[in-house]
Amino acid sequence: MSTKDVDLYLLFMRIGRAPRTARGDCYSRRETGDSYVIVKLGNELAKTKVINICLNPVSDEKLSLTPKDPEAVLALEVFDKDDKMDHATLSLPNDLCSKADDKM
Repeated sequence: MSTKDVDLYLLFMRIGRAPRTARGDCYSRRETGDSYVIVKLGNELAKTKVINICLNPVSDEKLSLTPKDPEAVLALEVFDKDDKMDHATLSLPNDLCSKADDKM
């Protein structure tokens, strides 16, 4: 099967800002954080750049992932250095992957 026979989908997302972010590293004397976001979809992973020394980080980055599994869950995790600060999960609509699955 060639790549021309398979419909591929790209999931585009924009990671914006996180106002009033708490400082995750409780051992640091600094009053600011070093935040970044990791996005996971199945086996794929994307990461924003680290926003240093800021409790109101604005990354304004565009990330893209390729959904292949209709059961995949989109997971977003917010970190300060190595400390996980928050997370969210989203289920993708089933029809997002159905066309690609039908042709495989």
